Amino acid sequence: MQGIEKSRTQVQTYLSQNIDKGKKIVVIGVGNEDRHDDFVGAYIVQALEKKGLQRENLMIIDAGTGPSNYIADIATWEADCLVMVDAVDAQEPAGTLLLVEKDQLHSQSVDSHSNAKVLLVEFLIGLKPDLMVIIVGIQVKDISLKLALTKEVQQSADWLVEVLNNILR
Repeated sequence: MQGIEKSRTQVQTYLSQNIDKGKKIVVIGVGNEDRHDDFVGAYIVQALEKKGLQRENLMIIDAGTGPSNYIADIATWEADCLVMVDAVDAQEPAGTLLLVEKDQLHSQSVDSHSNAKVLLVEFLIGLKPDLMVIIVGIQVKDISLKLALTKEVQQSADWLVEVLNNILR
């Protein structure tokens, strides 16, 4: 559990230092609800919405399996910071949180929609080169055809929901 706690501390510190609440922020969750832990990104943004997290300069998007479908919405809104949350496979213990570099997004993706995520990020950076992009990945345990998150991923997801809620509130 020490590795997971260390990853949580690193992610929390990074998010706290790099999310400027005075700027326009988009939090986008990616995930397929039919694929067990692959659902984690969408789960997190749904949980943030259930907590009533709303601000004038905050957009929360449950992108499901189609993050590139939101390029126009995000570009038109002129976001300053994009926080993408998604499942990853970095061969770490299940539930480990990782800060993923833009160029690693495709190689650590666990689904067939990695090209859509790369397209979203690259297109938005092309429009706004100073866009702050933060990609938080949660290491999956199981992406088989099931409708619930595994215990390890659920625990990390709930932890991240609380951290994001506190930072963005």
